[in-house]
Amino acid sequence: MQESETETKPGKPSFWQSTRHAFLIRHRNSRSLYLNVRLNGRLIRKSLKTKSITVGRLRLAKELGAIRQAAARRSDLDAGRKLTLCDCIALYRERVEASATLKPATRKFYREVLVEIERTFDRPGRDVREIETQDCLTWAGDFARRYNATRYNAAVGILRRLFAVAVEKGLRTSNPASSVRKARVRRKELKLPSVATFAALVRNIETAGGRFSHDCADLVRFLAFSGCRIAEANQIRWADVDIGRDELVVRGDPKAGTKNWEARRVPLNPELRALLERIRSERPNEPDGAPVLVVRECLKSLHRACDRLGIPRLTHHDLRHFHATRCLESGVPVATVAAWLGHKDGGALLLKTYSHLRTEHSAAMAARVSFSPNAEPTAPNVVSLMPRSEPDRLLKL
Repeated sequence: MQESETETKPGKPSFWQSTRHAFLIRHRNSRSLYLNVRLNGRLIRKSLKTKSITVGRLRLAKELGAIRQAAARRSDLDAGRKLTLCDCIALYRERVEASATLKPATRKFYREVLVEIERTFDRPGRDVREIETQDCLTWAGDFARRYNATRYNAAVGILRRLFAVAVEKGLRTSNPASSVRKARVRRKELKLPSVATFAALVRNIETAGGRFSHDCADLVRFLAFSGCRIAEANQIRWADVDIGRDELVVRGDPKAGTKNWEARRVPLNPELRALLERIRSERPNEPDGAPVLVVRECLKSLHRACDRLGIPRLTHHDLRHFHATRCLESGVPVATVAAWLGHKDGGALLLKTYSHLRTEHSAAMAARVSFSPNAEPTAPNVVSLMPRSEPDRLLKL
């Protein structure tokens, strides 16, 4: 391992400045510090995410240690030495960090699951060639008792990929985790408020007397009226609101975008339009780059209001469910609601999630069904579209 010079093309100014410390350089424009080292002919340059020399040196030592360990691990593999599950975890972690397709939240989730696997697997320092299917099944049973089905299924998928690393290296011919079955995930039962209860909930939050009670109530309204995820709502700026075209542009995180990486345009329904116009009238001098919503979350206020009203506690995401349910109950086509929510499956997930609407709406729909021969159908159906002789034939069958 040797210190690398800052490389630039001839005739072009360098963006990098050297420091008094080895392997540590500074970006000329951002003033951020970077690790800069050449290892086996390969230049490694990584941001230390700080401008402080003191903090940078501490993070530099940690990063150099990780680079040396990775280099030693590859050397051992090249020499045909053993590979442990801990080594597979480290190798897979490198792939996760280097992936350009993973969102920051997904990368963070993978890191957490890798730590949990290493902590819960029996003797992860063993050679992967010694680990059998029964070891994986024993781990799975213990892990399933500690975590919910979603977390468990993610861990099983990652465990399979860890042993796939050993198969790639030629140290195993089969994957012992392939026999571990994933668990069935039970869908959360949606306990959403009625329209009247939602209105009472918002009033309760707004009149709670806190410093940000009014702003928390506006966030609750915005999430329910727009169907945005909380992370998407935090990124809405006044430039994204086009009252003239009755449109809201949902862009998501500046770097990662929305959950499906794409911005979407959501038409303003009357309640959402009135909310945005009222907020704008309260803060008329804010620039286009200012956030529309003052607070970034309101979970505590939401829970306290639910407790005061004696209704099941709601989360930020439950307000998105509330929005989707109201749209479907109002007769909006499934594919249209799916597009407003940012789903790319044309409504398949929507149908699966909201297959059962609220009891009162279901009862109202059931009241429209009649088997009386004198009843007129309220909507076209297979019988009413047939020739007059066909219904009699069907009744005889």
